[in-house]
Amino acid sequence: MTGHPAERKPPDESGQHDGDVLAETEIARGTLDSENVGFIRLSGEVDHYSAPQLDTVVDQLLASGATGFTLDFAEVTFLDSACLSSLVRARRLVQPRGGEVVLAAMNRHASRVMRITGLHTIFRFVDGARQ
Repeated sequence: MTGHPAERKPPDESGQHDGDVLAETEIARGTLDSENVGFIRLSGEVDHYSAPQLDTVVDQLLASGATGFTLDFAEVTFLDSACLSSLVRARRLVQPRGGEVVLAAMNRHASRVMRITGLHTIFRFVDGARQ
């Protein structure tokens, strides 16, 4: 761990994190740690239908004081441009707070999408969900 505020250890196998679950939808579960960094565990397909759920979790964590996010993609099976839009939106919202969005455990397909779109240049990636 580098110690950057947006890079925190994700929940353990039981799904627990430093904080209580503050926001939960069908595809996203968000917690907030003691340093106000949100951790969002995503699952399934994050597409035009479900991406608004990610926005909802981001908004709820921001309202609770989040200054940055780490998003765990280990259980994501598909993403599209709506997911990318939600990621860019989250980044835009945390930048004034001095935070960043860190993307963890992206599979090969998701990483390729990020490279093709050029978004790999504005996000930081960590290989595994455990950092």
